[in-house]
Amino acid sequence: KNDNNNNNININNINRESTVRSISSSSQPESSLDLFVAPLSQQYLEQAQEKEQQLISLDNLFVETGESKNALEGYILNVRSTLSDGTKDDDLRAILSSAEAWLQQEGRDTHKISYEQKLRELQTHLRK
Repeated sequence: KNDNNNNNININNINRESTVRSISSSSQPESSLDLFVAPLSQQYLEQAQEKEQQLISLDNLFVETGESKNALEGYILNVRSTLSDGTKDDDLRAILSSAEAWLQQEGRDTHKISYEQKLRELQTHLRK
Protein backbone atom coordinates (compact mmCIF):
# COMPACT_ATOMS: atom_id res chain seq x y z
CA LYS A 1 0.00 0.00 0.00
CA ASN A 2 2.84 2.38 0.73
CA ASP A 3 4.34 1.78 -2.73
CA ASN A 4 1.06 2.77 -4.41
CA ASN A 5 0.76 5.91 -2.32
CA ASN A 6 4.24 7.04 -3.34
CA ASN A 7 3.32 6.84 -7.05
CA ASN A 8 0.13 8.88 -6.67
CA ILE A 9 0.32 12.62 -7.24
CA ASN A 10 -0.76 14.75 -4.36
CA ILE A 11 -2.80 17.61 -5.88
CA ASN A 12 -2.06 19.87 -2.94
CA ASN A 13 1.67 19.85 -3.79
CA ILE A 14 1.27 21.12 -7.38
CA ASN A 15 2.41 24.65 -8.00
CA ARG A 16 -0.74 26.19 -9.47
CA GLU A 17 0.99 29.27 -10.97
CA SER A 18 3.42 27.27 -13.08
CA THR A 19 0.62 24.99 -14.24
CA VAL A 20 -1.58 27.90 -15.27
CA ARG A 21 1.32 29.59 -17.06
CA SER A 22 2.20 26.45 -18.99
CA ILE A 23 -1.41 25.92 -20.08
CA SER A 24 -2.01 29.55 -21.09
CA SER A 25 1.27 29.81 -23.00
CA SER A 26 0.49 26.65 -24.92
CA SER A 27 0.12 27.08 -28.66
CA GLN A 28 -2.76 24.63 -28.77
CA PRO A 29 -6.12 26.23 -29.56
CA GLU A 30 -8.78 25.83 -26.92
CA SER A 31 -11.59 25.22 -29.40
CA SER A 32 -12.21 24.70 -33.09
CA LEU A 33 -13.27 28.37 -33.33
CA ASP A 34 -9.67 29.42 -32.68
CA LEU A 35 -8.64 27.65 -35.89
CA PHE A 36 -11.13 29.44 -38.15
CA VAL A 37 -9.77 32.35 -40.20
CA ALA A 38 -12.04 33.82 -42.83
CA PRO A 39 -10.37 34.15 -46.24
CA LEU A 40 -10.09 37.64 -47.69
CA SER A 41 -11.90 38.39 -50.90
CA GLN A 42 -9.74 39.26 -53.89
CA GLN A 43 -11.31 42.72 -54.06
CA TYR A 44 -10.57 43.42 -50.39
CA LEU A 45 -7.01 42.18 -50.80
CA GLU A 46 -6.45 44.41 -53.83
CA GLN A 47 -7.88 47.43 -52.00
CA ALA A 48 -5.64 46.77 -49.01
CA GLN A 49 -2.58 46.44 -51.25
CA GLU A 50 -3.48 49.69 -53.04
CA LYS A 51 -3.88 51.48 -49.71
CA GLU A 52 -0.54 50.09 -48.57
CA GLN A 53 1.16 51.44 -51.72
CA GLN A 54 -0.44 54.85 -51.16
CA LEU A 55 0.86 54.93 -47.59
CA ILE A 56 4.34 53.88 -48.71
CA SER A 57 4.32 56.67 -51.31
CA LEU A 58 3.27 59.20 -48.68
CA ASP A 59 6.02 58.02 -46.35
CA ASN A 60 8.59 58.33 -49.13
CA LEU A 61 7.39 61.81 -50.04
CA PHE A 62 7.58 62.86 -46.40
CA VAL A 63 11.19 61.66 -46.17
CA GLU A 64 12.13 63.27 -49.49
CA THR A 65 10.54 66.57 -48.42
CA GLY A 66 12.59 66.55 -45.22
CA GLU A 67 15.74 65.80 -47.19
CA SER A 68 15.02 68.70 -49.58
CA LYS A 69 14.46 71.09 -46.68
CA ASN A 70 17.69 69.91 -45.03
CA ALA A 71 19.58 70.35 -48.30
CA LEU A 72 18.41 73.96 -48.53
CA GLU A 73 19.28 74.70 -44.90
CA GLY A 74 22.66 73.01 -45.30
CA TYR A 75 23.42 75.00 -48.44
CA ILE A 76 22.61 78.28 -46.68
CA LEU A 77 24.83 77.37 -43.73
CA ASN A 78 27.71 76.17 -45.94
CA VAL A 79 27.70 79.30 -48.08
CA ARG A 80 27.45 81.54 -45.03
CA SER A 81 30.46 79.82 -43.43
CA THR A 82 32.61 80.65 -46.47
CA LEU A 83 31.82 84.36 -46.50
CA SER A 84 34.31 86.93 -45.32
CA ASP A 85 33.85 90.60 -44.49
CA GLY A 86 33.20 92.72 -47.55
CA THR A 87 30.55 94.56 -49.47
CA LYS A 88 29.89 91.74 -51.92
CA ASP A 89 29.66 89.26 -49.05
CA ASP A 90 27.22 91.57 -47.24
CA ASP A 91 24.93 91.32 -50.26
CA LEU A 92 25.22 87.53 -50.19
CA ARG A 93 24.49 87.51 -46.46
CA ALA A 94 21.30 89.47 -47.12
CA ILE A 95 20.24 86.92 -49.76
CA LEU A 96 20.97 84.06 -47.36
CA SER A 97 19.10 85.81 -44.54
CA SER A 98 16.13 86.27 -46.84
CA ALA A 99 16.18 82.57 -47.69
CA GLU A 100 16.39 81.67 -43.98
CA ALA A 101 13.44 83.94 -43.22
CA TRP A 102 11.48 82.22 -45.98
CA LEU A 103 12.31 78.83 -44.44
CA GLN A 104 11.09 79.93 -41.01
CA GLN A 105 7.87 81.47 -42.30
CA GLU A 106 6.38 80.42 -45.64
CA GLY A 107 8.70 77.49 -46.09
CA ARG A 108 8.16 75.96 -42.67
CA ASP A 109 5.67 73.37 -43.93
CA THR A 110 5.73 73.50 -47.68
CA HIS A 111 6.15 70.98 -50.47
CA LYS A 112 9.30 69.22 -51.61
CA ILE A 113 9.27 71.04 -54.94
CA SER A 114 9.24 74.43 -53.18
CA TYR A 115 12.43 73.59 -51.27
CA GLU A 116 14.10 72.32 -54.43
CA GLN A 117 13.04 75.41 -56.35
CA LYS A 118 14.33 77.75 -53.61
CA LEU A 119 17.67 75.89 -53.55
CA ARG A 120 18.05 76.23 -57.33
CA GLU A 121 17.21 79.94 -57.10
CA LEU A 122 19.87 80.44 -54.44
CA GLN A 123 22.48 78.45 -56.34
CA THR A 124 21.75 80.38 -59.55
CA HIS A 125 21.79 83.75 -57.79
CA LEU A 126 24.97 83.07 -55.84
CA ARG A 127 26.88 81.90 -58.94
CA LYS A 128 26.46 85.34 -60.55
